[in-house]
Amino acid sequence: MADFGTRELYGGAITVELPTTLIDASDIRQIPDHQEVFLSNKTLTSIIFEINQFVKQPDPAALYFHFTDVIAPPDHLAEELGAPTKLSLAEDSLKDFPAYLVQGGIISPEVDKKASTSLPIEWQQTPLTTNQLTKCYQLVVRMDKYSTDFCVRVNVPLKELSGKEEADAEEAVAKGIMEKIVATLDIKEFGLFASD
Repeated sequence: MADFGTRELYGGAITVELPTTLIDASDIRQIPDHQEVFLSNKTLTSIIFEINQFVKQPDPAALYFHFTDVIAPPDHLAEELGAPTKLSLAEDSLKDFPAYLVQGGIISPEVDKKASTSLPIEWQQTPLTTNQLTKCYQLVVRMDKYSTDFCVRVNVPLKELSGKEEADAEEAVAKGIMEKIVATLDIKEFGLFASD
C-alpha cells in the first residue's frame, strides 16, 4: 500500500491525506482556481478536487448532475449509475454535511488510428472506433449553507492498463485513495466557500 501524507489544498483551507507519490498537476500545467488535481506517477489515474455551485435539486438528481457534468459527447455513461452510498465523513468539520459516493464508468469512443481517412469522427459515415472505459469514483459533499457541492473524483482510465489483473490492482488503489479521503478530508477555513 502507498505511503500517505497530508496535502494542503486551496492554500491550506482544506487538508487531506494522499499518496506521497502523486504529482500536483499545477506543477506541470495550469489548473482552474476551483480545482486541485493530482496525477499518478505510474498510470493515468487522476484525483480531482472541485468546488462547485450547489445544485438545488434532490440529492439523487444533484449527484447524477455532478457525475455526468464532465461528460462531453461522444463520451457517455457505460451504464446507468447505481444507487449512491451515503457516507459519514470522519473529520468534525464535515460530519454534519450529507456526503455520498457514486461509482460508474465513462465510455470514450476512440477513432482507430489506422483508419484510412483524416476526416473528423463526426463527419465519417462509419468510423472505426474502439470503446475505452474510465472507471470513476466520486465523492460529493453537499454544503447547502455555503452554496457549494464539494466534489472529489478518482478517475482510472482502464485502457492504459494491460489486462484484468493490472486493472483490478489499479481499481483497488483508487478505492483505497477514496477511503483515505473520506477518513481525512478536513476543512480548515470555511471562508473558502460562499455563504447564503
